[in-house]
Amino acid sequence: MCIINDMRDAGLQSRLDLPALVFCGNQSAGKSSLTEVLFGIPIPRSHVACTRCVTEIRTRRTSERFSARVSIRWEYDEAVQSESFEVLKELVGSTLRRSEVRNLIEKAQTILLNPSSRFNNSKLKGSSLNRMCGELNSSNSSNSSEMLWNSHKEPEYKAENELKFTRNIICVEIYGPGEGNLVGIDMPGLIRYTEKPEDERYILLIQNITQDYLQNPNTIIVPIISCKDDIENQGIIKLAKDSDPTQERTLPVLTKADAIEDGCHSEFIDILLGKVHRFKLGFFLTKCATKLEREMKKPDHLMVRRMEEQFFFMTPPWSLAPADIRQRLGSAALGKCLGRLLTQKINEQLPVMKHQVFRELQHCCSELRSLPEIVPEENMKQFVLGLITKLGERTKAQVDSTSRKDLWISVCNQFSKFMDALRQTSPKFDLLEETVSNQSIKDDFQDKNATKNSKSIQDIQEIIENVRGRQLKGSASYDVKRVLIKEFVDKWSVLAHQLITNLGEIMGDEVQRQNIFLFQRFPKLKLESVSILARLLKRKEESAHKYVDMFIQMERRDPFTVRERAMQTLESNYYQSMSKCLESKLTERKRPFQSKCEGNHSEISNVRFAGKAQVTKKESSHHSGEILNVMAMVRAYFDISHERFGDDVCRQADHILLEEFSNEIKSELCLKLGILEASDDELRRILSESEEISLRRAELRMMREKLEPISHALQPIQSQSIDDIWPCQ
Repeated sequence: MCIINDMRDAGLQSRLDLPALVFCGNQSAGKSSLTEVLFGIPIPRSHVACTRCVTEIRTRRTSERFSARVSIRWEYDEAVQSESFEVLKELVGSTLRRSEVRNLIEKAQTILLNPSSRFNNSKLKGSSLNRMCGELNSSNSSNSSEMLWNSHKEPEYKAENELKFTRNIICVEIYGPGEGNLVGIDMPGLIRYTEKPEDERYILLIQNITQDYLQNPNTIIVPIISCKDDIENQGIIKLAKDSDPTQERTLPVLTKADAIEDGCHSEFIDILLGKVHRFKLGFFLTKCATKLEREMKKPDHLMVRRMEEQFFFMTPPWSLAPADIRQRLGSAALGKCLGRLLTQKINEQLPVMKHQVFRELQHCCSELRSLPEIVPEENMKQFVLGLITKLGERTKAQVDSTSRKDLWISVCNQFSKFMDALRQTSPKFDLLEETVSNQSIKDDFQDKNATKNSKSIQDIQEIIENVRGRQLKGSASYDVKRVLIKEFVDKWSVLAHQLITNLGEIMGDEVQRQNIFLFQRFPKLKLESVSILARLLKRKEESAHKYVDMFIQMERRDPFTVRERAMQTLESNYYQSMSKCLESKLTERKRPFQSKCEGNHSEISNVRFAGKAQVTKKESSHHSGEILNVMAMVRAYFDISHERFGDDVCRQADHILLEEFSNEIKSELCLKLGILEASDDELRRILSESEEISLRRAELRMMREKLEPISHALQPIQSQSIDDIWPCQ
């Protein structure tokens, strides 16, 4: 049982089903009074200070004098109404006097029922937890415990607490030569009615808390029922039967035997004999000290037990009862029976507990190994340099696409979208209301999605006339082509600058991901490196933007290409295709004139002539060679120049934002962080671990230190005897 108590000290009760006695029942049924007698400690029982939370009582037999320690275990966050992220334990106080235990329990309960005033709406911080755990484990003396209690504000007793009940737990530890090795849990009393409607939620809350404890297959259920109440209407009986259908671990107890009215004793004798309300383990009957007896005699637990024995020995019909009933009377007989049941349950669970503790120890050690080791002070500089080198190498591997391909795939997607957007800026021309666009030559330059920005033959003619000056007709000015070329070149600037911005964001995200992967445990190093690399990346983006401006400026100057043969071939192909397209459209326009004149031959001849003459005269200026030459030349130059511009921008962006940036990561971080010249204090600041990791490592080490002796101690244990568990009588 001592080892099971050690398991609870290690916090294993939340993960393992540890054996314990659970005292439960209606409010004012006598649970606390019975618990007081069985465990030998005074428990608050006034109207204001009745049991409002779970009280876990652990006794341990030692060779030293009596001592008691009361603490709080925070397992539930009342602010968010959910389980706490971690279980926190706070020492309330300790004493060498048995009579002072009640005051410590009242203090602990006041703290639990007023959490906001205690912690200003927040739970204990990790540093406070470590400090308290260290003080708690370092000394069992009263002085150190009281010092810890006094470090917090003394709780104020209020007529109205913030909470009526709570899921958090009061832990009472009792040490002494006459104690047993027991674990008992005193549950809040079940209630059926609340004075205020808003408090009705506590009815279900207490029932759920009780049910959670009863469903533990290794608990001994002790339903407490007052002799004043009707057993058939006791909700605790139903909860016990639902949690223990076989009744192998349920031992119901009747309290307040002195409250049985004259003439009603036979009913309770039948219950004790198992004739009615049968339970496999039967009922026990006890007598608690009355309020008058407590006020007049102020008895301790030993005197209460003697008064109870005297009552059953001298009061009929119990004084005349047969032996099979007398062995079920009194808290002493109840204690022995509970000791046997608890011993049996422990012996049954020993093999399981050995396996569970070993499994928890393995899990603890495995998680501890998975955490990074603390950086030795003599290797701090080499360690930081190693991290920075890894960051540069991992980013360079992504840029070179030698490891994962995600980064390069994202970059290529941006390049592809950029080139598609460039193609959409191609000049669009209308031939007789049909658009000549960037479609292939075999599509006859017909763009079904032509926009209103397309230029017709008339538009081109107007531009030619506006810039012709003194030049003779038939040969368009070079300035006409420059005007049309400048129109699509002006659209490239926005697209190219957007590409640079998008690639900068991609690289920023990649560096952030690598930074988190490598520097997560060092918040200061992560924060400073992110800031340094963000500034470096911004400088690279500015450099890339300048190159884009330079490329745009070059394209806006006189059109130029050394690919003259390709230019001539494209221009010739465009000119021929445009001519055929225009001729085809003109032919289609002549046909309506011929179909309307099928009567008189002379009329037909006149209409044909007139129609032909009309069309020819009207369109003669529109399909002249100089207009088609302008269109063909501009389209040909776009095909060559937009691919050249796109290649230049993409290659320069790749070189500056990816290649140069990844190559300069290591040198930039070393320079800005000053690693090579940094002092030990500066290195310690940079390598200060995150609180989450350091706390978790400390918790796991503490858990391992507790689990290793428990696992070692469990191995040779074969079974327990009742003398090891129940107090010496």
